[in-house]
Amino acid sequence: MASPRISVLLAAYNSERFVEEAVESVLAQSFEDFELLAVDDGSTDNTKALLNGFSDRRVRVISQENRGVSSTRNRGLEEARGSIVTFLDADDLWPPDRLLMDAELMQSGEGVDVAFGNFLRFDEDGTYPDDQFTFHPELETVSTRPVGLGSRIIEDPAFETIVGWQVIPGWHSAVTYRRAWIGNRRFSPQLRGPGGRLTFLEDLHFFMTMAHGAVVGYHQGISALIRRHGGNVSSDWRGLEIANLGSLNRLRELELSQSEREALDVRIARQHVRVASYLAGEREPLAALAHLRETAALGHSRFAAKGLARATLNFLRS
Repeated sequence: MASPRISVLLAAYNSERFVEEAVESVLAQSFEDFELLAVDDGSTDNTKALLNGFSDRRVRVISQENRGVSSTRNRGLEEARGSIVTFLDADDLWPPDRLLMDAELMQSGEGVDVAFGNFLRFDEDGTYPDDQFTFHPELETVSTRPVGLGSRIIEDPAFETIVGWQVIPGWHSAVTYRRAWIGNRRFSPQLRGPGGRLTFLEDLHFFMTMAHGAVVGYHQGISALIRRHGGNVSSDWRGLEIANLGSLNRLRELELSQSEREALDVRIARQHVRVASYLAGEREPLAALAHLRETAALGHSRFAAKGLARATLNFLRS
């Protein structure tokens, strides 16, 4: 049997509320040359039975003992047969032309290694008004060229360009990779600190690692629908600032050029300020000051001074 062009990797753990809708949105794609690898990470609810209920031959269910989301995604990467790999979280959805956009961009002859997409958020009350690219005004200033169905390729050096954005793209259900570019690289484990709060985001780290040295493109059209509900990791949006910082710091392990390292250090300095502001609002002034000192130590005293004013205001309001 010939290998499919695209491997869709879906990691599921206790996802019975939403996983059927997620799978159905993949099976409804206008582009049909794909396989869907649904990896059940030792669910204790009805997730596995629901996945096994799909008779479409393109759906392959893989079961493993519970090992965490990174291990689940890595299992999918090891089993993938397509030359293009893309991901869908079990609580999200895709519009019907998502895979068609991926195929057009990744097989355009432009050598695209990594792609990210625009997306909308929704919940039980409806769709949020702002799409994700509303939060990426930097796209207006980046040198790009058009390709495919409303997609573009970033012509500036991708890593140092993207790492400097206020909001880094690469939301898991809206990213695509050339499998040969991934090679043997895999997701690092999620890390959690006191109280179970995330201190490292494996998907952000993986996306930026893959973007380093890559040809990066993006879809201007909506490539995913991201569901908001009480169980989202991102519902603790302030706590995510700490996890973002941990992920950014790990990027220092890459073999970076001087300009890439400088861009990363600026982003890390700004992230320390954001964490300080959050901690001040949680009435942890000493921890906040420690992060502002880190900002100054990176050579960005101006950021630290502005951060001190912001953190003080948050402390007084809390």
